[in-house]
Amino acid sequence: SNDDDEMLIIPSLSSLFVEMEFSRKSEINPECFFTIFSSKHSDFELGKQQDAQEFVEYFIDDIKGKAHDLFEWTLLTKYNKLDDGQEISSKDETFVSIPLSVESGSMNESIKDFFTPQKLTGENLYQASNGMKIESIVTQRIKVAPPVLIFQLKRFDYDKATQNRLKINKKVEIPNTLSIKSYMLNPTENDSYHYILNGVIVHAGNGSHGHYTSLIKEEIHSDNWLRYDDSSVSRIKTRDEFERLAFGDDSDVVD
Repeated sequence: SNDDDEMLIIPSLSSLFVEMEFSRKSEINPECFFTIFSSKHSDFELGKQQDAQEFVEYFIDDIKGKAHDLFEWTLLTKYNKLDDGQEISSKDETFVSIPLSVESGSMNESIKDFFTPQKLTGENLYQASNGMKIESIVTQRIKVAPPVLIFQLKRFDYDKATQNRLKINKKVEIPNTLSIKSYMLNPTENDSYHYILNGVIVHAGNGSHGHYTSLIKEEIHSDNWLRYDDSSVSRIKTRDEFERLAFGDDSDVVD
């Protein structure tokens, strides 16, 4: 049952981490953890293509308590009337990652765009509970910022005309450090809301299939990066090589 799977996921994950930390093997087989995970989430059976982002969502949802809280954002979404600013509604929403457009070519700009108030006009009006449609402005602010931030660069899109899934190959600059203080609902003086880049998941391929690798910083305050590609681990030798792998190319090709 799903309840039994939930009870087994954490021990299997703990065993995997212990083996990674202390084993002298050159590679570790995650089969035990994956078997339990895929028995709960059938979309991730062997042979099926799935997004890394979907795995992250399911995986973090499966872990509970303090481990889950490491990744969970709380955002306040507020709707105000466009003409007089009167509040219409507000709600708290929780996320484990924030989706960002790649159009700007800069993650800093994409984050700024995400938190910029948006006008809802024309055909895109706010619909109240009584069915009335209202011109409004929607604002989002971070109510709770987790210790670990996950951002998803939206490199995949769907072409309704061809009914094909597309990949957007565009260079997106990712900062090594990030402050989200200006996006907080109630920032405190004692917190800097300062984060350091620690990992990047990279997709190689097109919209229908591909392969994921991970770039992981060796030490949090260094600029030494390792590339994990299944059982192969290699050191990234230069900053240029890291940026080429992490940022993507600038061909702006959609395929």
